[in-house]
Amino acid sequence: MNSRAPFSSISGASVTSRHSPPTSGEKAGWVPVVPVPADAPRPSAAHFKLGRPTATWTYTDAAGGVLGHVLRFDVAGGEKVFRPLVFMRRTTGEAKAEWRWESWLPPRPLYGLRQLAERPAAPVVITEGEKACDAARALLPSAVVITSPNGSKSAGKNDWSALCGRDVVIWPDSDAAGFAYARTVAGLVREAGASSVAVAMPPAGVRSGWDAADALAEGWTTNRAAELIARTVMPEEFADATASAPASRNENAPEEDKAAGGRRRTPQRDLLIGLTECVALWHDANRTAFELPGRRPQGALAGEGPRVQDVAERPLLRGDRRRDRRAGARGQHSHPRGARRQRRADARMLHAHRLRWRRRSTSTSATRAGARSRSRPPASRWSRSRQ
Repeated sequence: MNSRAPFSSISGASVTSRHSPPTSGEKAGWVPVVPVPADAPRPSAAHFKLGRPTATWTYTDAAGGVLGHVLRFDVAGGEKVFRPLVFMRRTTGEAKAEWRWESWLPPRPLYGLRQLAERPAAPVVITEGEKACDAARALLPSAVVITSPNGSKSAGKNDWSALCGRDVVIWPDSDAAGFAYARTVAGLVREAGASSVAVAMPPAGVRSGWDAADALAEGWTTNRAAELIARTVMPEEFADATASAPASRNENAPEEDKAAGGRRRTPQRDLLIGLTECVALWHDANRTAFELPGRRPQGALAGEGPRVQDVAERPLLRGDRRRDRRAGARGQHSHPRGARRQRRADARMLHAHRLRWRRRSTSTSATRAGARSRSRPPASRWSRSRQ
């Protein structure tokens, strides 16, 4: 094995040649131990910050030995995060090897090396991402489907030498990042010595970011997937056809952002302000909204539908319910002018009630004081009785 390779064969312990120049990972103090020894501890079931994963993919070598794992975490806000988990040891000292949330050193292994070794004559299909790779395997049983780790921007850090002499078709994601990944991989596979390289064009009309996983979820059959792979173009033609694709997406962006082509979502404050253009805020006791003069939904022209009058689905506030009960009992409504009159009347009623309560309290106190004074004998009689 080349002494400059980042992976060393293991028989109990891993030894890296002391004469090989240190890579970036070796400078950091850790190198992968591959394949993972049989007596290695089990990897952690959860990330110390991201919690438990929603999906796990195991990378193996051509003989089936475990090289590491890639885990997916769905965090708050709909964001998906990927973390590699590799068994590593320190470059110095005799410290025990351990599982670390770090990736392999370049060149990194491909996902599907064992399948490539088991089926040397089968055509090869390359997808972007492990989820799409598993879906394409279900849709294309006659082909060997593989992918590379660490996203679309790390294609150049992987070892593509296993594709030497193979017929390769690239199934890209239907967005700018997927097109860029396909163009990069096509060049790398050619340099690795592939017999032929072609790119499958995504179907017309699919959403941005559409891939093999979406095709499987939409109920595609194996025949339909085979027809897509059969309609391929040369990498040069694909590059010309996708040169004007929109800006690339964020790798950790939520799914709804990718569906919108990577564009930023409209802020909620703007949506709320926009809704005020097509709602009526005042209503009668029967929850029928009054029409505001000249108010139509934003963008509506004359004769383009009725005015918005029914807001019965709007959440009721406590003041709305109290005011509606009073209005229904008195045969009034919640028009702004009537509501102001009602509030003034309520305030006057409350003020009058407070005045009556104060007068009653004052008269009651005076009456009690007078009763106490009449019940006490005069001071002279009291003095004489004590004497």
